Amino acid sequence: HSVYLCNGRARAFSRAFAEKLVWPDQCPEDNYSYFLCQKLGFSFVYEPLSRVWFRLPTSFGDHLKQSYRFSYGRKVLERYFGREHVQRAYRLPLRIVLKESLRTGIHAPIRFLLYLLILTFSRISRFSRKNEQSRWAISKSSKQLYAS
Repeated sequence: HSVYLCNGRARAFSRAFAEKLVWPDQCPEDNYSYFLCQKLGFSFVYEPLSRVWFRLPTSFGDHLKQSYRFSYGRKVLERYFGREHVQRAYRLPLRIVLKESLRTGIHAPIRFLLYLLILTFSRISRFSRKNEQSRWAISKSSKQLYAS
């Protein structure tokens, strides 16, 4: 299994695991639950047929907030579960990265270039952020619902 299969949109925990689960501050709780599950010897199960409706941030500022949370969260996870273990879990095989980059670059070249620009900017801009906070600023654009 992969840490990328465990995300905050929808998770279910056994009672035994939930009783041992304590959320630390500044930690990405979805990935924390994945690593803690492994550490405590519980099984992680991914259900590929499940469906969840969610909304990504729609503003550039909210996207940067989310990117910073993800980046900083990995550093926090390393404190709890070890740098090597966390880095290994987040590592994607190079052949998959290259294959999907090529596929996306061919099918949606403008989106792909914009994605690369945003990714580069978010990675560069995170170096200027020094503060650690116990609660993250909400990405408001991901919380707005559309009228149906």
